[in-house]
Amino acid sequence: MNATRTLPAETLDGTGLAPARILTPAPGVDITRWAVVACDQFTSQPEYWKSAEAFVGNSPSALNMILPEAFLDAPDSAERERRVISNMRRTADSGILLPFFGYALAERRFDSDNGNDNKRPPRVGLIAAVDLEYYDYNADSSSPIRPTEGTIAQRLPPRAAIRREAALELPHIMLLLQDQARSVIEPVYARRGSLRQLYDAPLMLGGGSIKGWAIDNPDDISAIQSAIRALPLTGGVRAAVGDGNHSLAAARMVWMDTRQSIPQEQRAAHPLRFALAEVCNVYDEGISFEPIHRIVYGADTRAFMESFEAWTADQGGTLSSESLPYGKMIVRVSTEGERPLWISGASQQTAAGIVQSFLDQWPAIGGGSDAYVDYIHGDDALRSLASEPNRVGILLPSLDKSELFPAIAKDGVLPRKTFSMGLAREKRYYLEARKLR
Repeated sequence: MNATRTLPAETLDGTGLAPARILTPAPGVDITRWAVVACDQFTSQPEYWKSAEAFVGNSPSALNMILPEAFLDAPDSAERERRVISNMRRTADSGILLPFFGYALAERRFDSDNGNDNKRPPRVGLIAAVDLEYYDYNADSSSPIRPTEGTIAQRLPPRAAIRREAALELPHIMLLLQDQARSVIEPVYARRGSLRQLYDAPLMLGGGSIKGWAIDNPDDISAIQSAIRALPLTGGVRAAVGDGNHSLAAARMVWMDTRQSIPQEQRAAHPLRFALAEVCNVYDEGISFEPIHRIVYGADTRAFMESFEAWTADQGGTLSSESLPYGKMIVRVSTEGERPLWISGASQQTAAGIVQSFLDQWPAIGGGSDAYVDYIHGDDALRSLASEPNRVGILLPSLDKSELFPAIAKDGVLPRKTFSMGLAREKRYYLEARKLR
């Protein structure tokens, strides 16, 4: 691994996005067992993660270097965290990850088992380094790289604690560019046949498949940087965080702490100044915006709906069971069945905001000590989970992705958990890595 010391450092070019020193699994590593879905998926379905553990077995895997959020409250969570740190250090020194400098180009196809018919175009992304000086997760941020949703401060310390000790980062962060002219990623994807292929494999547990290529030619790197620099900004926004905002926010927190303790001349190329992410074009036909549904556990359904209707009225809206020319549909799911509801006069963002603001305070005003809320991807998954007694599920509509950048530029962050880039199995899988030490 001495070669990593001779590679260039991440480049500061004023865009906030840069080529990186990327590590990918060496030939012979089983990519299907190595790559694993983002840790913040299947939070209410620990059986998914147990299936992943059984499938991986003793093979090298990114699964050994993440802490699935489904186990954050498990009795052995502290021990799991220690194992993650230890496994990262061991993997960083093992020689199974090979370095190059530049970008990685990734083509993600989706599995028909997820309800797709295999006619959906692939999602194409560019793995790059995010300069954390150009990103700010605060709601009133004016930075060129911004979150799309509110950041929950309480969720940052556990992630930051791992990053402070981690030898490696494996990204599930996804950024979005507004590139209607398709000038950044699409040109290099069109000639991917001339690039060195890094991987080509199916992904575990119905995740579809992944192909990747190294973009390590200086001319290609320069062309991408120039294209990013030439993108028109929307209200000062160059890129928006589509997935993994809390991981990126934790990286920013660690960097802001670190930069205070090192000389200024060392800050430009310090590895903690950057975070690896996949950058996609919001106009990519392979990107779909899916709603993130809500489920309430420990709910008295009648009391819940009475409180919800009162809260909605206080927010200036009304719930109706009849189809209206204004507002967006919400469906309540429980053992009592389903019924469509509309919040009058509400856009999709406003509807999500009204629902979320109610759920944030529901346990305190009427839910009781056992009530809590979780966030679910997929209609079928929500219906299954909400079929048990004392549960309420809320199915929210999807956001039109063309509205994303104008909404951020105008109003700042969207209501928390307004949309998701694809269903749970379509999320980014951990695959590439980067050294933090």
